[in-house]
Formats: sequence, structure tokens, C-alpha cells
Amino acid sequence: MNLTNYSKIGLSALALSAALAAQAPSRHVGTLIDTGSHYTLAEFQDPNIRLESAVDLSVFVDEPVDLMGAMRSTFTGPTQHFDVASIVLADRSFTSEPVAALASSTRLQVDTPGAANFFVHVSIGHGYTPLTTYGPTVAGALWMDPTLILSVAGGAMNGRWRGNLLVPNDSFLLGMTLQFQAAVHEAGQPLLFLNSNSMSFAATLN
Repeated sequence: MNLTNYSKIGLSALALSAALAAQAPSRHVGTLIDTGSHYTLAEFQDPNIRLESAVDLSVFVDEPVDLMGAMRSTFTGPTQHFDVASIVLADRSFTSEPVAALASSTRLQVDTPGAANFFVHVSIGHGYTPLTTYGPTVAGALWMDPTLILSVAGGAMNGRWRGNLLVPNDSFLLGMTLQFQAAVHEAGQPLLFLNSNSMSFAATLN
């Protein structure tokens, strides 16, 4: 895998407004974080989005979670509420390093309970599109800018896949942050988009 050899995938149809899709309950896989005043998903990249649940969310902090819920259509002030109907620890997740050095390789990892096909995508921007409205063959949320999504890895796996992403020695990447997200497809199941991770680039790692 090499950041200089992308192959574009056809997800342009996902440009539908996330605000419209957000009204229906939807499955989300993301990393739950504590802002100090409330809980949210790191993937929202918006501390004003508050998870609301009857479940004690503190047990899920800094863990990948698999939840069902929906954004409320109304909100007070800057705070928007996301009502959580159900939540469990995710048994399908994506892991990557937050910082990568130029002219080096960085580790990517996808975990599933068993056999699956996996796909790792990258985008130059963040986004939020719940995917439930696109039909029963796709699930999760797209955490990337849907206007340009590129594939950097994919194939068959069983339980865990690990791969190295080659980072070119290109100063253009310095200071840039890319959004990575994996998706998995298991037999008889919808294509599930997992949590996402941001990756920035530095000349060297301290």
C-alpha cells in the first residue's frame, strides 16, 4: 500500500445531505470520548454533539462502540443531542497511528469476529453521513468527505488484518491531516462502515 497509488472508489452518491439522513435511527461505529461535561463520539469532531442515553456511558470511554441512535431534529443553543437507543462495545473496529513520518511505513489494523472482506479508505476531509437511508445493503456512518474517497487497501481477512501503509518522502504532506476509515463485509450482512481515525504527517517521529 502506498499513499502515492490511490484508486478512487465510486461513492459520489453519498453526497446527499447528512442533515436529511440524520432524522432516522441509524447504526454508528465510533470511539466514545468524554469531553469533561458530556459524552460524544470522536468521529463527530464536534464537542457540541452530546450523546444522551439511559445507559452509563462512562464504561465505554475511549473504546470503539457500536450503537443505534438518531440526532434530534431540534437543539438548544450550540448543543445538539444524539439519542442513543442501544450501545455495545464494537467487535468490529479500525486502528491506525495518529501521526506518521515521511519516508516510512505506518500500521493499519482491522478487527472482525471472523471471516470478512475489508476495505480501507482515505479522504482529505471529515464528514458525517448516516448510511441507513441508503438501504439494507450498507450500514454505519461515513465519517469522511464524500466528494473524494480513495481506497488504500482491501481484501479477505479472518479475525484480524494488519498492513503497512508506505508514506512517501513528500513535504507536501507535512502539516496535512487525512481521514482514514475501514469498512467490512461479512456473508449475509450489510457492508458496515467502522470507526475512523485522523492521521497527520511529520518529518520525523520523536
